[in-house]
Amino acid sequence: MFLQNDAFLEEFWDNLLSSEPQKILTAFKPLDSENRQVVLDHLNRMLNEVGWHSEQRESAQTALKTLKELFIEEERNKENQS
Repeated sequence: MFLQNDAFLEEFWDNLLSSEPQKILTAFKPLDSENRQVVLDHLNRMLNEVGWHSEQRESAQTALKTLKELFIEEERNKENQS
């Protein structure tokens, strides 16, 4: 069980930090709102806390930019459905 969970988490974060928008979105979209917030908080810590490598910061920044675009798209879709 734990090995499957570890493998899932490794793949999830590899995709989220891949700097490839499609992989980022594929990893993030299925999450519920609580888990989305956990991920966003972690990405923001990666961007703002001391101790992260520059490559990790860049990947976190790319993920946050991609996810911001997703949120804008989701809001537009909500407005259009109203």
